[in-house]
Amino acid sequence: MSTATSKAVPSPVRISSSNGFQAASSKEHCGLNFVAGQRWHSLTEPELGLGLVELVENRQVVITYPARGVTRRYTVQNAPLARAQLIEGQKALGQGAEFRIEEVVEDGDLLSYRGEGQQLSEADLDAAIDVATPENRLRTAQIDAPGLFDLRHMALSIRHRMLASPARGFLGGRIRLFDHQLSIARDVCERHRVRVLLADEVGLGKTIEALLVLHRMLLTGRVESALILVPPSLVHQWLAEAYLRFNLILRVIGAETHGGGTIDPKSDDLPEQLLDAQLFICPLGVEVGESFLESPWDIVIVDEAHHLQPASDEYALVERLAASVDHMILLSATPDRDGEAAHFQRLALLDPARFHDATAFHNEAAGYQQLADTAEKLQGGDALDATDLALVRARLDGEDVEQLLAVSGEDREARQKLLRRLLDLHGIGRVMFRNVRARIPGFPRRDPQPVELPTGPVDRLRREFLHDIGEDDAFHLTGIELDPRTRWLADFLDAHPEEKVLVLGATRLKAEAFANALVAEGRDVARFHEEMSTIERDRQAAWFLEQEGPQVVISSAIGAEGRNFQVARHLVLLDLPLSADRLEQAIGRVDRIGQGAQVHLHAVVVAGTSQARLRRWHDEALQVFTRPWHGSPVIEREFGAQLLLALQASDDGPIEELIQAGRARNDQVVAELESGRDRLLELTSFDIDAARELQGAIARSEKDPGLETFMVEAFERGGLDVEPIGPRSYALRAGSEYHRQFPGFHGEEMGVTFDRAIGLEHPERTMLTWDHPMVRDTLDGLLDHETGNACLAVLPGASPGLLLEALFVAEPTIDQALRADRFLPPTPIHVVVDGSGQEVAQERVAVTQLQSADPSLLELPQVQKLLPELLERTREIAEERAPDMAARARRQMRRELEPAVAALQALATTNPASLPDLERAQQELVRLEAGLQLPRVRLDGLRLTLIVDEEEEL
Repeated sequence: MSTATSKAVPSPVRISSSNGFQAASSKEHCGLNFVAGQRWHSLTEPELGLGLVELVENRQVVITYPARGVTRRYTVQNAPLARAQLIEGQKALGQGAEFRIEEVVEDGDLLSYRGEGQQLSEADLDAAIDVATPENRLRTAQIDAPGLFDLRHMALSIRHRMLASPARGFLGGRIRLFDHQLSIARDVCERHRVRVLLADEVGLGKTIEALLVLHRMLLTGRVESALILVPPSLVHQWLAEAYLRFNLILRVIGAETHGGGTIDPKSDDLPEQLLDAQLFICPLGVEVGESFLESPWDIVIVDEAHHLQPASDEYALVERLAASVDHMILLSATPDRDGEAAHFQRLALLDPARFHDATAFHNEAAGYQQLADTAEKLQGGDALDATDLALVRARLDGEDVEQLLAVSGEDREARQKLLRRLLDLHGIGRVMFRNVRARIPGFPRRDPQPVELPTGPVDRLRREFLHDIGEDDAFHLTGIELDPRTRWLADFLDAHPEEKVLVLGATRLKAEAFANALVAEGRDVARFHEEMSTIERDRQAAWFLEQEGPQVVISSAIGAEGRNFQVARHLVLLDLPLSADRLEQAIGRVDRIGQGAQVHLHAVVVAGTSQARLRRWHDEALQVFTRPWHGSPVIEREFGAQLLLALQASDDGPIEELIQAGRARNDQVVAELESGRDRLLELTSFDIDAARELQGAIARSEKDPGLETFMVEAFERGGLDVEPIGPRSYALRAGSEYHRQFPGFHGEEMGVTFDRAIGLEHPERTMLTWDHPMVRDTLDGLLDHETGNACLAVLPGASPGLLLEALFVAEPTIDQALRADRFLPPTPIHVVVDGSGQEVAQERVAVTQLQSADPSLLELPQVQKLLPELLERTREIAEERAPDMAARARRQMRRELEPAVAALQALATTNPASLPDLERAQQELVRLEAGLQLPRVRLDGLRLTLIVDEEEEL
């Protein structure tokens, strides 16, 4: 019998035991014996499949791997190869023959397989046959160190918990976990078709919400390819957020390069180029070709969607993509900034069946306040009055409504059912999510510090104002070094030398002029505006973010849109926009969740100017500087013309009157929104119970010590030196035994942590979670290969004998698109039997006392006789456990999916647009019920342990 080892086998070993085991003499092997036609497989490249010896010459062997079309040449003496031999009971396949092997015959130096009246030479075996099975490797002495079996078992257990966890896909982000973001991400990901508008107010983290959804869908296999469309100024921000926070690498489609090159969207071979990656980002406005539009994207994400004007090329592009993809996410903090008509058309991109009648949509909005009142009572457990009951009966249909109403006063579950069904009927509640900052903790307090300079060039400032609002195209900005705002800004920077400052001006010319004036004084100034290339903007932003970088960045208003300058706590406004919405966007560059205690807002104006009056309008009428403004375009429509006249009037009388009227109207509009649409959207957007439940699942996953234990052992076995550097944190270095690349380890040293708080505090350390690519690649690298799947050990003991441990995996075999692993992830089954075939407790295997064993022990006649019988016994035990696992999986599936189906059935009675979702949900339930009846049970690993007399010397 051939063996995989080239070292000499020691003299025969006697194992004292009650069964009288005794080894026969073994053969000497001075090297590997190769003959043309034999089949071997690579120990270092198992993915190559079954190899065929083509030629042996000059102490070298040439082996082809037909499955991969690869040829390798090895030195005979130390070739990393193992003899490939099938065993009785396996299937032989090749040359049109397929049969169960009954006998293995040695035909000279080749093997021949017989069974079911057929015969096949090993030279004719199909190259795709897997010969690295645990039983094959064990019986042919291709064994690993005993501890690798435990590492494999640990990996299987970790993967099982990872796939079964509701936190899967939500763990990997290097982010603070905010309830409102988790609530939205969870809700969106549970839908069959993800088609939503994320419209949280500025600073609440819509980009993070979208990336959470994308990350979850990628890891659960729901999507494989994604296209992200953003304004050009936001390309780098998305690239950075995706990679630094979620380890997602985006390829850029467009003209400019971003480190990794770009893809030409008009190229004829675009489909081939897109095969090289899965995640892409494309600046809006880039001209694309037909092949781009026909590419099979799984999900499309569009940021700053309020820029999509119905008559524009960008809107037409998104409209075509929306018609061809299952999943689409739009992002906009101000979805109705351009009026309700444009807002309605953008909603129609997501759900054209639901949003086809603009008049009906507007009429429905009139009932939002009453609906919100009733919904809030249901949520708070308050009694429903006659008006509430009438609304519920009018909007809901079904025999169970009266039953739910009858018990809703005391039964929280009944109230929640009624609430969910009411909110599902809300026109935009299933499409649009909007959280408002006033209801979310964690924001800084706004500290308005208005600056009114006493003197200045009033006539030039008047013309500058007219130019800013588009009334005077002839204005040329000169003499900015003498502008009082320049002197004030220089003095302010001198008075706050340790503070980072963001300065905003209305236009590119103004931003450049003020920056040049400061540079002339010898200051470092970062610049940011829309006419800089994306790479230039990225470099300037990165320079500003550096601790030793410039104290100040000066940006145009458009250039800063969508950017996060959270490192600055001071915002200086050199001028103010007419639109309160645009002012809110500007403040949102620094006023973001998690920023800190407060942000300081400095609106710099000169007394007696239009800008001075505009500051009063925003402050006294709209109160933008003291609280987030989430008013409505109705303010601008009603007061826009009057405001322009008042700002340019000869005295302050008109602005005084307008401020009084504007304050009253703004209070009224805000109250209507807070009691109507925004309150209703908050109820549909933020499920605090669901968020806390997910928070708990994430916390349990992160506290589980299994991942840390596994990865540390994997690091060490991979040749890395591991040094603790703090709580749950380690420094990894390439050790003397480091030869093969460890997944995710680059260079000579890296720091890792398994603690989220430490990971956020130390960005230089890699934060490892079950979602991290390094963890997933390590698991895959172990479980996709034979490492640890065949092990031999000896265990000193008073009662000699043997133990066979078998690792089986129970897994569903149905279509992956059904995501059956939510309910039955590949589940390890660990079975231990003794020499008589009796199942014994796993504790019988004293893992810490196991010792490596000589492969010659496998040639003991008793071992060769018992091994097939014991293996069959372990399989019987594993298969006996599988039906209970399947039954538990089906019960869990019904608990999760049947309520969702029932909710869609109720919704379909009044909202026919939900019928496609209902049909998909019903089909999924039926197919999962059938597919989870009986999982496949496959063998994944074996460890044979021989218990030897403690006094015997091995």
